Amino acid sequence: MMMDDIPFVIPPAPMPLPLMHPGHYGISYDIYTRATEDDLPHGWHSHRINTYRQLIRILNVAGFHHMQYSDYSRPNVHPAFAWLVMLSLCAISPPGKLESTVRGMKMHQINDDVCIVTQDVQLGGVHAQALRGPTPRQLVTDAAAALMHPAPEVLAVAPPMPQYTRPSQASVIAANWMQ
Repeated sequence: MMMDDIPFVIPPAPMPLPLMHPGHYGISYDIYTRATEDDLPHGWHSHRINTYRQLIRILNVAGFHHMQYSDYSRPNVHPAFAWLVMLSLCAISPPGKLESTVRGMKMHQINDDVCIVTQDVQLGGVHAQALRGPTPRQLVTDAAAALMHPAPEVLAVAPPMPQYTRPSQASVIAANWMQ
């Protein structure tokens, strides 16, 4: 059976869609890893990267750009276009794969970029101008350290193990920590 033989029905748009205005819209998806990777009959027995590559290609061709994880956005877009792009993700191969592995999918309007605070809460940003505790050394970039007050320093003695950090040979080496 060829892909052209399989009907794809576009469901009716949700009620708010006709009332929405053009603007900055995002599309997010979450795929069940086990349903993708497990062997039959429990899954598709495929590498999840093949699924993600297809989804990313569709979103990129439609002008959506990667934000984080499985979140993509596009400014200055009509909501009906974003809706159709989101539904077109069901066209990945093999037919039925997305429908049987999707954990969640949504289209959302991003009303104000002021609410995107990623850079503000990252080390060196306005809300992270100092280390709040021992931090793994390689996670403190030189660029972030230059913006922090007081400037982070490599510890002379390894700190007590931070909560939820697993002990390892590297975790007891003082030079691997900054404060």
